[in-house]
Amino acid sequence: MKAYQIILGIFLSFASITGYAKDSNDLPLSTKRAVNPFQIIQVAQECRPKDALPSGSYQNSCRNCRIEGCKWLVCRCDGKDASADTTTCPQDNYCNNNGGLQCGEC
Repeated sequence: MKAYQIILGIFLSFASITGYAKDSNDLPLSTKRAVNPFQIIQVAQECRPKDALPSGSYQNSCRNCRIEGCKWLVCRCDGKDASADTTTCPQDNYCNNNGGLQCGEC
């Protein structure tokens, strides 16, 4: 199965679930409401649980840490607001680098 077929399948499934179309014959050109394909892909992605914080030494010096928007690790470190995109750190391990969250060990 090719990538465009997978994306089309996701689109059709999303459209039928949300009421954008009554059946597959209504899609994609006859829908009355425009659908952003990036929103569909985002819906298909799995969100990180809000209480599943990544590991790392940042936990010793950062406070009020949480996951926002499925992927952002947000904390208060050394009196500064800090954030990191957890989808870009393959180690899933962070440290506090002078008030900023850094992937890996500092």
